[in-house]
Amino acid sequence: MPQLLKLKEFAGELERYLETNLELIKLETAERSSDLGSGLITNVKVTLTGLLFLFFGSMGLGVYLSMFFGDYFEGFFVVAGYYFVMDLLLRLFREKWLHLRIRNKIV
Repeated sequence: MPQLLKLKEFAGELERYLETNLELIKLETAERSSDLGSGLITNVKVTLTGLLFLFFGSMGLGVYLSMFFGDYFEGFFVVAGYYFVMDLLLRLFREKWLHLRIRNKIV
């Protein structure tokens, strides 16, 4: 009879242990999910702000250069040419400049 009581006590302790473990796993999952979600939202906001700065800065530079050159379109063509050259360079060297660095940061 005492062994049966010990077995029941052990079963109760095991049940409480499993419930506590399950609760811990739920909390850890919630924490990781919230970290991932907040990091994603933060990165989107920072990226969007940077893109807006780049867009309006490019527009301002295009207007300024147009006024400098005395032609309505020449300044915008210079800015577009700059972006074209940057695009070509990134496409040519993306493996060396971007892919490896990003992969190493992820790892």
